[in-house]
Parts: sequence; C-alpha cells; structure tokens
Amino acid sequence: MKTEFRLHSGWPAYFTVEAVLIFPMVLYVCVFIIYSGFYIYDRCVTGQDAYRAALRASSLYRQDNQEVYNAAEDTLRMLMKDKYIAAECNFTIKVQQEVSITVAGSTAMPFQGLKLLTGTEDWYIEETAKSKCINAVVFIRMCRQIENAKK
Repeated sequence: MKTEFRLHSGWPAYFTVEAVLIFPMVLYVCVFIIYSGFYIYDRCVTGQDAYRAALRASSLYRQDNQEVYNAAEDTLRMLMKDKYIAAECNFTIKVQQEVSITVAGSTAMPFQGLKLLTGTEDWYIEETAKSKCINAVVFIRMCRQIENAKK
C-alpha cells in the first residue's frame, strides 16, 4: 500500500519540489528573452541614428569639414540622448569626401548565468554609416537630365 504525504491544501508534496526547480528556469528564460529584445532594439536604433546623422551632415555641401563634423556630432548627440535601453554607446566621425559615422557600444548582461549561456560577457553593437557629400541641386538636375535622355 502506497502512502503519499499531502500538505494541508490537498496537493501532493512533489508539486512543491517541481515548482522549486521549474520556476527559476522559466524566469531565467523570460528575462533572457526580454533582455535580448532590449539588445535588438538598441542595435536597430543605433543604425538608424548613425544613418540619419550621416545623411544630415552630408547635405552640407561645400561647407568647411569642421562644420560638417559639427553638424554630425550635434545630430548624434540629439538623437542618442536618453534613447537606448540597455546599451552604452560612443561614436566616431570622419569627414573627407564622405561622412563616415561609427557608433559602437555594448550591452552588459544582467545575470552571471546569461554570460554562461551566450559565451560572452557583453553583447557588442557596432554600426557604420557612410554618406557621400554631394550637392543636392546638382544631383537632382543630373537625374532629370538622365531621365529626359531616356525619353
């Protein structure tokens, strides 16, 4: 005859043991999924900010390189302010014939166990955006001439 220990609520005691083992694993997986979402969001926004700043700076045709650099830096500072959830990002700007912006950063893991699961201590983000400095008016006129030549 099998006797089973029951708590006063009527549930068998092995439910408690299973809950103690399963609940931390489920919580761990949920936190990992949420934190992965934060990382993916930060990565997408980083690329978007880099390309927006490069495009805005490259639109200053025939300006001094320092003015183009300042425009890109001001745009990045404005766009990056209080936007990222989990990442700490820095940027570098190069201005020559084109504006090249590299935004790099990392997202620290919230738990030591996530470091073991992913194999790295941080998740790195790096986006490089380039935009050529062209005169918009001349470019549009050139496109219209090409279009008219096709007709």
